[in-house]
Amino acid sequence: MLVESAGKAAAVNKRTADHGIMQINHKTAKYLNLSKVCVFDISCSINAAVAYLKTMQLRKNYRHCFYNIGPNGLKRGKIKACIKYEQKLNSIRIMNEYEKLY
Repeated sequence: MLVESAGKAAAVNKRTADHGIMQINHKTAKYLNLSKVCVFDISCSINAAVAYLKTMQLRKNYRHCFYNIGPNGLKRGKIKACIKYEQKLNSIRIMNEYEKLY
């Protein structure tokens, strides 16, 4: 949430066209049958993201990445992008833990 939208409900990524606090793209919105209003509503967007992650429970190793590239991403050869995204998330987690210490 903080990685992609900086916690802003009205966030729009101009490069990827992802929308809202959970940065839901048009394919995911269609898959989950979401309206544009829902995508920009904080609670609706978060609930939709949780539902989407639940569909990926069997892919535990890269579930955050699957959220980012979609469930068919690895079939399209995006494993490098997946690993890079997981590393980005891990570095943010490490920084957050470091900030707690000081």
